[in-house]
Amino acid sequence: MELYKEQAVLFLLDAEDSAKSYEERGMKRAKDNSSYEQGIRALASMGHSQQIDAITEYNRMKDKLKDYLQSFATSKKVVTEEDIKTFFAGMRNENNANTPQPYFCR
Repeated sequence: MELYKEQAVLFLLDAEDSAKSYEERGMKRAKDNSSYEQGIRALASMGHSQQIDAITEYNRMKDKLKDYLQSFATSKKVVTEEDIKTFFAGMRNENNANTPQPYFCR
């Protein structure tokens, strides 16, 4: 014990300062703040019609991504980061093209 004091490393004996305790705290924090939980909180902060729109768009994006990735699976081609970026750029352009301009502005 004296050696730990002399070397100023008493923290090595602290059970609350172990790698395991940090891992457990990190896992708890990740569980409390998962992507799923963040999505649920975001939905809960919206109005009903916005929730319906968000879920509809999510499902549309999921279906398109699934179809896009299926083409890679059938051709046994590896999906690259660039492929995913291309997919989402196309989705973004498609959404911009489908967004109507307001009829009038105030």
